[in-house]
Amino acid sequence: DGAQSGVNNGGTIFNGWVRQYDGAVNVKWFGAKGDGITDDTDAFLGALSLGAIILELQPKTYSFSQELLINKDITLNGNGAKLIGTTAAARVRVLGALQDEIAITAPIASGAGSITATNTFNKHDIIIIRDDTDYSYGQHRSYYKVGEYVKVTSTTGSVFNIEGGTRRGYSDITNLKASRLLPLRVTISDLTIVNLNAADYVLGLYYVKDSVISNCTIEGGNLRAAVINKSYNVSVTDSEFEHEIDPTAGYNYGLSVNNSHAITVSRCKIHGSRHATGIGGDNENGAVQNYMLHFYDCLLSNSVASNMYVADIHGNSENTTYSGCDIQGAIAVAGENTTYINNSIYLLTDRPAIDLTEVIGGEMRIEGNIVDVTGNSGTYNKVINGSSSSFSEDITYDVTYVVKNNVFALSSKIDYLILLYKAAGIVNAAVLNLIYENNRFRNDCSGLVSIVKSYNYDYVTKKQEFITIKDFHRHASMPSNVQIFVKAAGTVTGTLLTLPKIGYTKTVSTAVGDYAKTIYFTFPFDYGTYKPGYRAALRNCSVNGSTYPFVELNGTAVGVNVTVTSGNTGETFGGARDWEVSLEFGGSEILA
Repeated sequence: DGAQSGVNNGGTIFNGWVRQYDGAVNVKWFGAKGDGITDDTDAFLGALSLGAIILELQPKTYSFSQELLINKDITLNGNGAKLIGTTAAARVRVLGALQDEIAITAPIASGAGSITATNTFNKHDIIIIRDDTDYSYGQHRSYYKVGEYVKVTSTTGSVFNIEGGTRRGYSDITNLKASRLLPLRVTISDLTIVNLNAADYVLGLYYVKDSVISNCTIEGGNLRAAVINKSYNVSVTDSEFEHEIDPTAGYNYGLSVNNSHAITVSRCKIHGSRHATGIGGDNENGAVQNYMLHFYDCLLSNSVASNMYVADIHGNSENTTYSGCDIQGAIAVAGENTTYINNSIYLLTDRPAIDLTEVIGGEMRIEGNIVDVTGNSGTYNKVINGSSSSFSEDITYDVTYVVKNNVFALSSKIDYLILLYKAAGIVNAAVLNLIYENNRFRNDCSGLVSIVKSYNYDYVTKKQEFITIKDFHRHASMPSNVQIFVKAAGTVTGTLLTLPKIGYTKTVSTAVGDYAKTIYFTFPFDYGTYKPGYRAALRNCSVNGSTYPFVELNGTAVGVNVTVTSGNTGETFGGARDWEVSLEFGGSEILA
């Protein structure tokens, strides 16, 4: 080829002679030795310079000392090969691009099928909509952004139509931008990449779409073994991610996923010195919430010395699911609409097994899991902990926790199954709904004081907490006076009202200066007063002659106690909209 005269890329062009090939490129054409000693960096860079290719490796060990940058679509078939990084700079980075942000010029309604901007886009483009205004609050990361990925179906001038409509509305367009994702499509299979000293990560996927990582092992990294960032529709299967350095320094993930949508990780083994998985974000151009991240049938672990979550989720994540995983340590429940379903969660450290932290809103589901805290190495006494980090800000979101169909293996050190806490003095805390249904227990439950305990919620004026308990199952080792639900709020005083029958009415007066309006539920599990088939409802609660509605299906009434502490004699306690507490029993089961 005369046009190539004088060109020599070391693999496919030699001074005008062009290698004729059909299909895959082999890195050995560019001089790769694969002996584990020779630095094969130049051979890989030469092969990658060809553009969009299928790159075949042999089942050998290749050493490399620089970053291997992939900036074109690629299929990389490792065929059992191993890449060994020999310097901190040696890593594999797959890097697409993001077009500069342009302004959106008209408000967007929730579910909108079209968007108006200062520029147009093309059919099939993936667009990131991002409000550059900080939307979080001080307790959480200040840089969290509202936004989402959308797919363009057609355009007319500056209006582009999108698939399925937007997930949310954007009425304030002052800082609302749109950016075109210019993604790469990559497939990497049957490859091991190791660099224990790599700066940041060993494998990074940035701005990729419709991509697959399968049957790979990624080991090392200073902060994480692998990262997926600002990407769309990526599948990671049958792979292993191993990160093990000082567990007390940095975040240190096996696999982190940031600012991405539709990421599926299945049948993977993931270990991080502090966290196996990290779901979060940053403040760079294009940063938005994670959305629809799914982890299926994975084995997750971390260094016990870290005393941290194995599964770590930050508040800028929405619709994250862990299903069928073996989780060897604690988990974080955060963001919006997070689900842990049918997992095995085995606590190995001195912390809550399930921590409710950086909760933004929506429905959080803890369902069908086996939660075993018998491996707790210290004295921590709660299983599910909603601490001040979840509920200490002056905010107005709603959140529902569904704790359903789980099996809890406890030890005598556990006092409370669920603790819900709001810092004193906060006015507009989250409206919290808890649905506790059909959970069972095993092992030693003798330390239990209460199934649910909450602090500092205003039940009446702010309507901040609603509890539903269905199908309660006790364990033979539980104390006879274990409480189903107790509200603790400082020094509480007042008149104790016992409701022994349907339609019981009582007139009370409470002393001026009593602490607050408070409710207790106590179920002593005395079979003289507790029988299968009960259904109880407590609503419209008030004082001064008002009726306490109480419904039962069978036998003697369950002991429902209400402590009323009003600030003034004769003040109305509650009202129809303030009380949404119900207790439903589909039968009692005692497990040895």
